[in-house]
Amino acid sequence: MKRRSISILIAIMLAFTILFPATLDTIQVNATIIPDSEKSLSTDEYGTGALELTEEEKQWLEENQIQEEDDIHVPSRVTYLDSVDNSNSKYFPPIDTQGNVGSCTSWAMVYYQMTYMVNRALDRSADVSSHIMSPKWSYNLTNNGKNKGTSPVEVVKILSNIGAADLQQVPVTDNEKDPTFFTSWHSTENIWRNAQQAKLAGYSMVSVPSGNTPITSPDDSDLDEIKKYLAQGEILSFTTDIYRWYYDTITANSGVTANNDYLNQWIVSRCDSDSFAGWHRMTIVGYDDNIWVDINKDGKVQEGEKGAFKIANSWGNWWRNSGFVWLSYDTLNKISSVNNAALNNSNRTTPFSDIIRYVVKEPDEHSQMYAKITLNSAARDTVRVSISETTANGTKKQWNAIPFYGQNGAKCSFDGTYLNHDGTFLFDLSNVDSQVSASDLENNVWEVTIQDTKNDADSLTIKQVQLVDDKNNVVYEGDLTNWTSINGESKVVSFNKHVGNTTTIYYEGYNNPNIHYKVGNGEWTAVPGVSMDATTEQQGYRYKKVIDLGDETVVTACFNDGKGNWDSKNGVNYKFGVGVYGYSDGCVKTISGEDYTNYSTTIYYAGFSNPYIHYCIGNGAWTNPPGIAMNASTEKSGFYYKKVIDLGKATTLKACFNDGNGNWDNNYGNDYTFGYGSYTFKNGIIEKVNK
Repeated sequence: MKRRSISILIAIMLAFTILFPATLDTIQVNATIIPDSEKSLSTDEYGTGALELTEEEKQWLEENQIQEEDDIHVPSRVTYLDSVDNSNSKYFPPIDTQGNVGSCTSWAMVYYQMTYMVNRALDRSADVSSHIMSPKWSYNLTNNGKNKGTSPVEVVKILSNIGAADLQQVPVTDNEKDPTFFTSWHSTENIWRNAQQAKLAGYSMVSVPSGNTPITSPDDSDLDEIKKYLAQGEILSFTTDIYRWYYDTITANSGVTANNDYLNQWIVSRCDSDSFAGWHRMTIVGYDDNIWVDINKDGKVQEGEKGAFKIANSWGNWWRNSGFVWLSYDTLNKISSVNNAALNNSNRTTPFSDIIRYVVKEPDEHSQMYAKITLNSAARDTVRVSISETTANGTKKQWNAIPFYGQNGAKCSFDGTYLNHDGTFLFDLSNVDSQVSASDLENNVWEVTIQDTKNDADSLTIKQVQLVDDKNNVVYEGDLTNWTSINGESKVVSFNKHVGNTTTIYYEGYNNPNIHYKVGNGEWTAVPGVSMDATTEQQGYRYKKVIDLGDETVVTACFNDGKGNWDSKNGVNYKFGVGVYGYSDGCVKTISGEDYTNYSTTIYYAGFSNPYIHYCIGNGAWTNPPGIAMNASTEKSGFYYKKVIDLGKATTLKACFNDGNGNWDNNYGNDYTFGYGSYTFKNGIIEKVNK
């Protein structure tokens, strides 16, 4: 996809780093405190790194978001308070810095937003590193091995499909001293398993106020959607052009006592489009309707000058208001609501785009069923992995495993070095089947396809592929018996091969029936076929047969009573797919699986000699007069002719009879109606026949 390049600029001091040792469960920040007099407030000294969304990504976000009415975790609407500050919650992590790394998207969406929302779901404090989500984890899985900007869409995919590792397991180290800082995928079983416990159940896009001047006071309804989520205890992330922000300070005014709590704090008063754009991802943590900033500098309080959102940034606690900044509601207007002709509105632009909210998975919503894969390679950029499930009815679902798709990183190993190294990954099988169960692992056909896309000096070794059911402590081994090396080719590892590829037929008809069949284009069973098994499993059917189809998808069959009486649909036979079907009275009924439902009507006739049947199926067209000749038959005593009519998906048939010489029996112009199944007809009387 086309990406807008982002300039990653020099940090405030390259020595400022964050260290979260894996051996400690406390948060340590190794940084030199800068006196206020030495602080520069220019954004030129900080990393940014949010990518502007492509049209394809915008469409993906719109199509895959959850709808609010489907979000069971959202409580009923609340009454909005005048002010909300979720950064004061125990769920919110300490302000920290991305330094000169272009990782703001992961800092906003993972370090702040995911940490807060996971802790909120678990009601735990963000006071230890194991309770804080690592921005380095998601950044390295989305940056293609480089210090570059990343897309919010890719981060959403990581959090939805793989989850978030915590800072205890993936600490943020000094990128100047760590040669694998940008490249390591932290591919150990323990890290990838634990990451699965912090995943998104869904996300949704939050509307940005539109129009030239949607906001004229803190009470405007255009602010309601953002306020709603903040007021119910969520925080939101957004993308902005931070180089276009203009800053002011909050001053005292006797008419606005609320300002006294925030005197001299920084507040954004406008956002102009005539300056250089620096795409940056940040987090909205609260709002205050009573804050006032003197936008037009007249010393008077206007409604349009009141109210602001509280924004958390990832540039350290020395930036602006100890790492936060206020952004006035009026900044959202393309044309200011403040009455002052001197204000230049021609260059204004909105500071908010692509606002995203999260719904995280509750503890009992995690499947705990994984594909566990161990690979060895020095060139992970050529590795692709996909996982598929084929159910008993032949339905196949497939998922291309993240991050093994598209441009998946630099040419290096999984640990970020340039030597062959093992990587162990766990992929949640709910990515393939959202309702995956232990029964699905036991009965369905699963395949893990691993590909090396380039035939070169770097081969890929597949060491282990398993399906793991942590919930029930069960491990399934596939047909990979030894380590396998591939180079420019694919390897498919199968589980439960053919187990789900079956046809189950429930039967009602002859007593002690046989089924005579062939699978695909194979050979027929020896006459009279194989006996069917007595069953009471399915109401209305007394017999059952399960047929293994192997790699085929259809079985052709007919039935007999072992005494020379056959039901073969007049030699056409019946067809069944992969799945479960019921058969009675010439009708194939699909219970589950591919639709092979097919009805037929059998009419045993007494009346005219050499009769014809003139009919229409359902609401279809009539046959051409005089109709179709009926066949001589001795199957039913007293009935000398027979006709089997295939109804397809229709269930009724209208008919009349004649002798081919102009003599008709059409029920005095009303015709006769037959359902599917077998009937006798004599002297205008229709009777259902049961075998």
